[in-house]
Amino acid sequence: MGYKDLSDAAKIVILSTLNKPRSLSEISKKWYGNRSRFYLDRYVKQINEAVKNGLLIREDEKYKAKFESILKEVANSIKIRFNNKQSKQHSEKYIQKIDYFYTNLKEFTVECYLDLEVIMAVVNNNPQKALDQELEFYFILPFLMRYIEWKDKSIFHLFLKEWNLEYYNKLTILLERKNVHILEKRKRIKEWVEVFRDIIKSYYPQFVKESPDFLRNNFDSFLSLGGARNEKF
Repeated sequence: MGYKDLSDAAKIVILSTLNKPRSLSEISKKWYGNRSRFYLDRYVKQINEAVKNGLLIREDEKYKAKFESILKEVANSIKIRFNNKQSKQHSEKYIQKIDYFYTNLKEFTVECYLDLEVIMAVVNNNPQKALDQELEFYFILPFLMRYIEWKDKSIFHLFLKEWNLEYYNKLTILLERKNVHILEKRKRIKEWVEVFRDIIKSYYPQFVKESPDFLRNNFDSFLSLGGARNEKF
């Protein structure tokens, strides 16, 4: 059983615990304003099914996404989107870079881009919209955004406004600044910058050569390749 086969409750718990363990009461309160929601028997059973299938880890009274398994789910989903031979060859390198970014630089990248507050910012705190997006979208969104900014900053601001991602953008920048000491201590700032830039430039080839005007008129198509649904957040 993979992520797509899980119940909505299990998916919300996974999205809420990518960077650290949390209790069901905290997760319920954050998303639904009700601390007891996920303690209902049917939800506990569904959440524990994800533990049984190796996508969640239970630590006393808290749950934590099993990150290695989640990354495999992301990789498999990306592979499905590349449905011809040339794209599949490209996807292998792309997946390796994504995996490196979230594994070798995990202490910084997961904290900045996959924290619960960040996930909620993507979908304006709406749990149904959080469930509507493909899992890999949350992992790839930072690169999609910087790719658009790299292509044209005026279009980037239009994109943020159109997709209601202005707060998400501010929050990720704030977290980068707050946590940069992690990279400084390990002398890995240059590595983070280079890997980030490499992923941006290696993103889906069909868009790399297109003009900013083309991108402006095709935000939906561009984001759908990363796992976003066409409905605005």
